[in-house]
Amino acid sequence: MNRNILNLLETPLVQGNLAQVNFYFEEIIGSDTGWQLAITELRRKEDDLSDQSKFFCWRVVEHFVKTRYTYTQMNSVQIKYTQMRDFLRDERFPLMKNFLLQWLNDMSISAKEESSFLRNKAAQVFSLVFIVDFPRRWQSFLVDFLQTLKLGPKAVDFYLRVLKAIDSEVVEREIPHSNVEANRNTLIKDTIRETCINDLVNSWYQICVLYEMSDSKLVSECLDVIGAYISWIDISLIANERFVTLFIRFMKDQHLREPDCDCLCEVVAKGMDSSAKVKLIESLYSLLHGAGVFLIDNEEDSDYLCKLGKLINTMGVQLAVSWTRHGIYGLENKLPIMDPLENKLPIISTFFWK
Repeated sequence: MNRNILNLLETPLVQGNLAQVNFYFEEIIGSDTGWQLAITELRRKEDDLSDQSKFFCWRVVEHFVKTRYTYTQMNSVQIKYTQMRDFLRDERFPLMKNFLLQWLNDMSISAKEESSFLRNKAAQVFSLVFIVDFPRRWQSFLVDFLQTLKLGPKAVDFYLRVLKAIDSEVVEREIPHSNVEANRNTLIKDTIRETCINDLVNSWYQICVLYEMSDSKLVSECLDVIGAYISWIDISLIANERFVTLFIRFMKDQHLREPDCDCLCEVVAKGMDSSAKVKLIESLYSLLHGAGVFLIDNEEDSDYLCKLGKLINTMGVQLAVSWTRHGIYGLENKLPIMDPLENKLPIISTFFWK
């Protein structure tokens, strides 16, 4: 890779230099071997690349994964034998896999911490490789990631960033998907549920417990991941004694209570049978009330009150939705929901005056 061009990224770019960088980027992404030059730079042990140069290299790899790493036909439902054979034998796959795992290991044990924007870009590339290779070519992707958690906080942070990036690619409802992409995403979610979801959930619990006292940022990231994934995994994996005990405890922690509220909002809003939804809300409300969470101090932080108010509102809205759904079965079926809904009104009203 042209180090003279990369060196231009280390200084404020004037118009002429910017044109050179853009021209070189177009040239290298158009090359069959450009991505290999980029990963060679990213694998260097010597820490002589600027953050801007690293970002440039990750963009080259990202472009390759998006445009050349797989055949379009591989995302279709019906795949010919020859296409699958060529896909599985693609010599670029082991090179990509080895690079990602080696970079992850080196980053996790390095004395220097990578900039957040670089970790985000790297996580995006990991997620793009994931949706191409999982489950057909790299079924152990998530298991391999779990093995890296023992490397410490940096590995844990990146693991959570990748899970969030995967959620954006596979689950995020606000991003439009073609039918081919929807089928691919269904296959990915089904495979995760069938093969490794218990391992993922266990890792989230261990992260929350291990870093609760030492690194609240990691726990906050983990709560964010739980809130994202709860929409398509079995509710019983999260709505159980060990997790709920953590959730209640986190509500007493000034560093964790806000992300905890966000996570619980997602748990409460998860689609499920109305009767099960009412039982979940009542159980959670009772535990929070018993822990004194709803005893509001007039001097309480406004950001936290907004989060807590959103949680109470979500409970009320979900009960109202359940009431509406039960209407088709007659009034006698709506009565079990009326009391829980009315009981929330006093605490809901208090947030109008805060």
